[in-house]
Amino acid sequence: MPDHVLFKLPIAGTIKFRNRNLPLLLLLGLVIVCAAKLTEWVYFWMFLCGTYAGFIYLRYLQKHSNGARGDESEAFDFATFFPNVLQPPVGRVVNVFHAILVKLRILKKHQRKYNFAESLPTGITVTLPGSSHLDAERRK
Repeated sequence: MPDHVLFKLPIAGTIKFRNRNLPLLLLLGLVIVCAAKLTEWVYFWMFLCGTYAGFIYLRYLQKHSNGARGDESEAFDFATFFPNVLQPPVGRVVNVFHAILVKLRILKKHQRKYNFAESLPTGITVTLPGSSHLDAERRK
């Protein structure tokens, strides 16, 4: 998700809201609505589980035209959808859920692949997931 400034608030200097702040803002908005008893808490849990399930699909399960599955780039991490201050605690929680899904064999352990065999005579080439032209076009 590009990190564009969506809007600014002239409170305490200037507070900038960016794309990476949207999941947190929606989550906080839903907490406020549920705490004010305008809706039931079940919608909060539905939003939370649906967001994470969608991320799991995009990160690990989605099939691409080149045969790859998911998006293994480091830029596509669940914690990056939150402000920098909240990324470490969100990352820790998400890592626990990921470890559980790996132990249940729902997901495979994330592995980096290095391809040295193709170019041994001319030199060594390292290909990293997320570096293909299809990934670059999708990120634009």
